[in-house]
Amino acid sequence: MFKKARTLLTAGILSLSLIISSSALDALKAGVVTAGVLNLRAEATTQSEIIKKLPEKTDLSVFDEKDDFYQVSASGTVGYVSKDYVELKDVWNIDNGGGAKVTASALNIRSKPSLEADVVGKIYEGGVAEIIGINEGWLKVKYKGTTGYIHPDYVEYVELTEADKQAAEVSKGQQIVNKAKQYLGVKYVYGGASPSGFDCSGFTSYVYKQFGIKLNRSSSAQTSNGYKVSRSELKAGDLVFFTSPGSKSVGHVGIYIGNGNFIHAVKPGRAVEIDTMTSGYYNTYYWGARRIF
Repeated sequence: MFKKARTLLTAGILSLSLIISSSALDALKAGVVTAGVLNLRAEATTQSEIIKKLPEKTDLSVFDEKDDFYQVSASGTVGYVSKDYVELKDVWNIDNGGGAKVTASALNIRSKPSLEADVVGKIYEGGVAEIIGINEGWLKVKYKGTTGYIHPDYVEYVELTEADKQAAEVSKGQQIVNKAKQYLGVKYVYGGASPSGFDCSGFTSYVYKQFGIKLNRSSSAQTSNGYKVSRSELKAGDLVFFTSPGSKSVGHVGIYIGNGNFIHAVKPGRAVEIDTMTSGYYNTYYWGARRIF
């Protein structure tokens, strides 16, 4: 079992010119200052500029070592400190493999190792991602079919189980379906777009919002989101649209869940339910589908 390694890598690191390259990095280590005061320098030499003074017991993220110095992040500032005055705590090395268990209520997966990068997914508290590398102090992970970067402040390092590995392969579309199913039974409310009540497009908008994806608000407007997919190519998570008797205009939307079924906020007096598209009403009035991710 891997030990918990708490690192302190804050947003400030991302704006600095001293960010470490991924090629120089094979481990992410937690350290603590043991001297009364430790100089954080711009370069790995005692003649280099002092950019910060670190009090005893300051927590560090240790990225690399050069001669007698560690390259570290201290409260968001990147620089070099003498090895003699740093105690390394828990160590995780990417050669070992392993998992990152999220300790925050929700943690963004980003497309690049930066707080400015796009959010491509989320991991909720207790979720375990497969760690596949380290880049500029961020963990590169795979989680439910999404590959991206997570901030190491909000994880603990754990042994990756076979179940965790399988979960890491779940597609984003299936993640969307799994999230949508959490709201089965929520009542239909006209204009509703929250778990206290949904209308059809409010439901799809809300579910996709949980993955950092903004949809247009109405069912007809959502036909311009994403791109068209044929009925034979439907995948879990696709938006599916329907007309109504006597109209060729889209008036209803849901989320395809596979095997000819979809989940949707049905109508007043009903709730979020699963229905078939292979026969009956929704087969007759099927309009088309859009893929958003």
